[in-house]
Amino acid sequence: MSSLIKTSQSIANRSIADGRRADKNIFYCTECDYCWEYESKRIKKPRYFTYKHFPTFKKERALCPKHHE
Repeated sequence: MSSLIKTSQSIANRSIADGRRADKNIFYCTECDYCWEYESKRIKKPRYFTYKHFPTFKKERALCPKHHE
């Protein structure tokens, strides 16, 4: 029973951390009307991911890389 409680607490903590990371790294493109994020800023030519059905509430507005090319 104790290990089950620890596991569910660990999952809950990971979910909170993932949510905070998403709030920090995912942006909303006003031109495309979807959310996007970089895969990694540490590589020479970073790729980015788009999310069509992602909540936009409180997302920072920023044009996606497609509109900066």
